[in-house]
Parts: sequence; structure tokens; C-alpha cells
Amino acid sequence: MVAGVALDDLLYGGLLVSCILFGWCFRRIKNPVKKKWISTTVGFLLVLTVSGTHVLRPLIVTTVNAFFITVMGKKYSHILSFIFTFGFLTFFRVSDYFSAPYAPGPVNLINMVLTMRMVGLAFESRDSWLAHKTESKMATSGAKLSEMEEKEPLDIHPGFLDVYHYAFCYVGVLTGPYFRYNTYRDMINTPFAKFAPCWEATVERLVLLPFSILAFLCVNSMYPNKMALADEFYTDHSVLYRIVFLSISFFNFRMRIYTGVMLSECVCTMAGLGAYPEFCKPRYGMGPTCRWQEVARLGRSPVQAMREKYNFETIHSVIISSCEFEPTVRQSMKSWNMTIQYWLAAYVYKRFPVKPLRTFATMFMSAFWHGAHAGYYLCIMSVPPHLVVEDLYVKLFMKTAGPHFKRILSFMLWYMRVQGFAYMSITFQLLTIEAALRYWGSIYFCYHWTLGLLYIIGLIIQLRRSKKGEAVQQAVHHDFHAIDPPKTQKTE
Repeated sequence: MVAGVALDDLLYGGLLVSCILFGWCFRRIKNPVKKKWISTTVGFLLVLTVSGTHVLRPLIVTTVNAFFITVMGKKYSHILSFIFTFGFLTFFRVSDYFSAPYAPGPVNLINMVLTMRMVGLAFESRDSWLAHKTESKMATSGAKLSEMEEKEPLDIHPGFLDVYHYAFCYVGVLTGPYFRYNTYRDMINTPFAKFAPCWEATVERLVLLPFSILAFLCVNSMYPNKMALADEFYTDHSVLYRIVFLSISFFNFRMRIYTGVMLSECVCTMAGLGAYPEFCKPRYGMGPTCRWQEVARLGRSPVQAMREKYNFETIHSVIISSCEFEPTVRQSMKSWNMTIQYWLAAYVYKRFPVKPLRTFATMFMSAFWHGAHAGYYLCIMSVPPHLVVEDLYVKLFMKTAGPHFKRILSFMLWYMRVQGFAYMSITFQLLTIEAALRYWGSIYFCYHWTLGLLYIIGLIIQLRRSKKGEAVQQAVHHDFHAIDPPKTQKTE
């Protein structure tokens, strides 16, 4: 520990800064083959520096996935990749139970990034195969050319070595963000990085970096999270102090994450990864949303590519202003870890067969990906109940409220969101179930019963409104018939 900063954080910070500086040289490599091999070599050296003898783990994961993707049949390759890669990741997180060496924190982070890349590539490759298969059937059945063009598939058929190049690309190999294989391939083969505003995008992302670093160093030196693991924390401080400490701890957590994310995005922008013309309307994680043939055509024409305007939305992970100031959990979460959210949405949420359980399954996979500690599950699985209460109050008041009351309600929702996240995040940092429940118990699980009480009050308001609405409808119906009674048939 140096001035309140863990040695792992210093190592990672130093390596990320080195990668940012190297990006200036990397962009000047014109030969795609050289560019690919240099990227892979530098990435492997970074992994070796951080992992040491544990480098065998990412090598094994990459080799097995290369076999699944390039040798096995496409029908089940994505399922095999998913099961093996997540199983392998989990095994070494609990390896101490099997007398196997435990993976240190930095190695775990590298394997987390690699898991996303390998499983994502297996799905990409299979989706491309399915799309080509559908195209062949359409051609055989005499489908119109225009219909075929609309469904023309992205061509993703990596070779065995290509899987290694993608896995060990130095951009994002340590901390992310997640990007698809096609985004990596475009960085190597297209001239977009040559014309994209790489320096400007890097400087733009570094504006808040001094503040986040200084804020983290100052606050964490006075209130480190490890305080909550000591017995004195519970015997020497009041309940109110422990409640306030949640906000301090959450502040440290955010500043640390923001610092890492800004540095990680700068590695991408300096290397030119994720640079796409604005007309492609690129989205975080996914890349261009236009037809891939348009991107490929532009990539083969440097003269035309030079005229385009570019952005780096593909690798944009966090919108700090939205994370800090959006009133609701739903709105703020859309701006947090966006490339990982894309992966979860594309490969878990949209593909989970039971629709009512999709949100639960996605949250569970997010916790499962983060680690085996109970603290991850306690934190992430606490989000859905908060969403239920939040949605209830938004439905009850937000749509019909006046401007003044809407501002008050937005502030209340924001305050509940921030305090709720602070309450949840402490378990994310304490990790073990004993430490997490001890902390929550020391403040009497205040967030849980507050959330439950708010939900009951909301249901009562909703029930009274529905009864009042029925009474009004019945009164209107009665008055209508009193004024204009229905005609009856005359009986003879």
C-alpha cells in the first residue's frame, strides 16, 4: 500500500499509461500484418508482466476457444465456449478449495476481459454462420435480391491464430472495454484511425482524470474501505457514522472506477480502436449499426474515408454526468459500464429462453462474471427490488406531476438511488457474506426495510387511486343514465 493506493492499482495505472503512450506509435504502423503481430506481442507481454506463471490460464482459455470456434461445428460451439470459459473462470476463483493456486486480483481481471471476448467471438462466429446459411436458403428459393441485401450477414470466420490475436490485443487486454472481433479487425485493416481525432478524443477523456485521482487519494487515505473489516469500526463508532461511511465508501469506489475507465478508454482512442465514421451510427460495444458492407467499402477508399467525421462511441463505457445526476436507477445504469451491458444484453438477455426471467438471469450472470464472492450477488441482486419500487413511484406520480413537484420527486428518487447504491456497493467491496451481513446488520438493514415500507405505501396509494377511479366511473355512468334513460320496447 502506497499513500492509500494498492500496489496492484499502481501497477495497472502505470501499464495503462504506457499503453496510451504506445498508441501514438502503434497508429503509425501501416502494414496490417505487422500491426496485428505487434499488437498481440505487446498484449502478451502485458499479460505476462501482470500474471507471471499464471499466464498459462489465458493461454488455455484462448486455445480451447480457438478449437471450439474454428474446428468444432458451429451448431454448439457457442454453448461449449460459454460453459467452458465461465466454468474455467469460476474454478480458479474457488481453486483454494481444491488445493490449487488461487488467481490474484490482476489475473482475475485479465481473465474476466478474456471471457467476454472469447464467448462473444463464439456467438459472433455462429451468428455469421447462421446468417450465411439463411442467405443460401433464400438464394435457393429464388428470393429477391433486395431482400437478400437487407439481410446480408457480417462475415466473421476467424482462423485459429486470429483468435489469439483478438484475445491478446494489447488494447483493453488488462481492463477492457469490451469490443467485438469486427471492431478489432477494423482497427487493423481500415485507415479510420489515421483520420479520426485520436488526440482530441484522448484529451476529452482525460479532463476529469486529475480530479478523480486526487479525490480518491485524499478520501481513501482518510477513510479506506478496510476500516469496515476491523472490530473497532463497530465498537468505536455510532450507527449514524456507519451510515455516513456508506456514502464515503461509495464515493471512493466511483472515483476508482472512473479513473480506470478513463485510462482504459484513452488506450483505445490513442490506438484508434473503435474509430468509426459518424454516419455508421456506432453504438457502445456493438460498433456500426449500418450495413457492414458500407464500412468495408469506405475502409478500402482512404480518399473517401478522409472526408468523414469520426467518433469513438463504440468503446464508450461510462457517461460520468449521467451516472452522477440521473434521478432513476434505470437511467443511470444505462450510462454505467455500457460495453459490458451490451455484452450482457446481446448474449444473455436477448437469448434467454424464459422471457419473464430475463432480467433476473442477466443480473445473475453479471454477478457470476464479477466473481464467486457472496458480496457480488448481494450487491447486484439487490438492484431488481429497487427497480420495482422506483417504477411504482414513477408510474404513480411522475407522469401527472406538475413541474415543481416533478423536481422534488426527481430529487427524492436521485437521493434514494445514490443511498441505495452506496448501501449495495459496500458488499461489493467487503466481498464475504460474513463481512457484508455484519455491516448491514450494524445499521439494522435500514435500506431493506425502508424499501419495503415505501413499496407498501406505494401499493396503498395505487389501490386507493384505482378504487377512486372506479367510483368516479360508476358515478358518471349513473348520471348518464339518469339524464338519458335507455328506451324500452313497448309490449303489446
